[in-house]
Amino acid sequence: MSHVIKAQFTIVDLELLKKAVQSLGGSMVQSSTYRWYGQHVGDYPLPEGFSANDLGKCQFAISHPSSQYDIGVVRSKRHPGQWELLCDFWGTGENLLKAFGNVGAKSLSRLAEAYTAESMKKTIGSAWSIRKTVTSTGVVQLEAVDTRRATSEAETTKRIVAKSEPNGSVAVEAFGFKGKSCLKATKELEKLLGMPASHRLVKAEYFMSDQTGRQTRATGDAL
Repeated sequence: MSHVIKAQFTIVDLELLKKAVQSLGGSMVQSSTYRWYGQHVGDYPLPEGFSANDLGKCQFAISHPSSQYDIGVVRSKRHPGQWELLCDFWGTGENLLKAFGNVGAKSLSRLAEAYTAESMKKTIGSAWSIRKTVTSTGVVQLEAVDTRRATSEAETTKRIVAKSEPNGSVAVEAFGFKGKSCLKATKELEKLLGMPASHRLVKAEYFMSDQTGRQTRATGDAL
């Protein structure tokens, strides 16, 4: 039976995706097809934005030694210049979720986390350190902290936090920045994560240049 799902995040940088896949023990190659059940028999909803004829077709395929199925990397129809991930989680496909995501949530959350980590490494400066924590609800937090000393007692430590939910969605928050400086600090990271400007939430402090600023970028169905 076919049970194809779409990841709750999109990809912008394929090289970073490849690094993320390798960090989880998988491999990514150029391919026009990915392995799955082979046909849609109507026993599970189609991924949003895809027809039965679209399934099994891709531009790149992600594999893992533990599964006979693959993750298909497909050009996004809704977001030009971005890529979406599809996989069949039924049968041997469950091992894809064990390697790259969350079986219970039927997601590719581990891959979302790994791609976010690679994106943070690329976009933040060498003066920043990254640490990982996991909450009691399974949310993975990647926190980048500016290790340089504050210039005054009134200035707080700058932090950029990316939260990966069990369902594979990702949100980015910035702390300790003044005014619009938070946007500059997170712009490149948000770009790599495919976050549209319409998903940006700003706090009241954003408009107060003499106060500490905070902004949030979150995703619903895709970054």
